[in-house]
Amino acid sequence: MKVVMKKVFMKLMVPVLLFCLIGPVRIPTENAYTYAFPFLPQYQPGSQEELIREVGWDRIFFDYQSVSIRPDQRYTVDKLVTWLHNHPNVYMWLEGHASENEGSRDECLPLGERRAESVKEYLVERGVSSSRLSTISYGRGRPAVVGDNENYWVQNRRVMFVVR
Repeated sequence: MKVVMKKVFMKLMVPVLLFCLIGPVRIPTENAYTYAFPFLPQYQPGSQEELIREVGWDRIFFDYQSVSIRPDQRYTVDKLVTWLHNHPNVYMWLEGHASENEGSRDECLPLGERRAESVKEYLVERGVSSSRLSTISYGRGRPAVVGDNENYWVQNRRVMFVVR
C-alpha cells in the first residue's frame, strides 16, 4: 500500500515541483495564446471552455430594469471582443435574461432581448461582424439562481455568451 501511495504522490508532486523550479512553460499552439501548466488540459480553440478560460467569465450582469452595460462589466465584454477577433470562425449566441422581480413573464422577455441586443451592438461597434452574433431572450425562464430576494435576482439579470 505504501508503494502505491508513493507512486501516486510522485505523479502528483513532480509537475508541481517542476513548476515551482522553472515557472510557467509556453505551450506552443496555433494561436500561441496561453501560458499554462504543462500538465493542465488544453481546450479546443474556439470552444466554450476556452472562452471561459480566456475571457474569465461567460456572462455579464445588469442593473435593475437596465439594458446598459455596467462600467464594471465592460472589461469582460472588451475581453470578449478580443477573443472573437482572435477566433474569426466562431459564432455566438447572446442569451438575455431577467430576474423575477423585474416584471411579469411578458415584460421580462423583451427586457432580456434588449439586453442581448445592447451587448450585440457594443460588439458590432468594436468590429465584430453582426452575422456571427445571434440574440435570444429567455426572460426569467432560465434563472441561474433560484431564490426570492435581491441576492438571487441580481445574478439573473445577465447576458450569457454561448459558443455555437
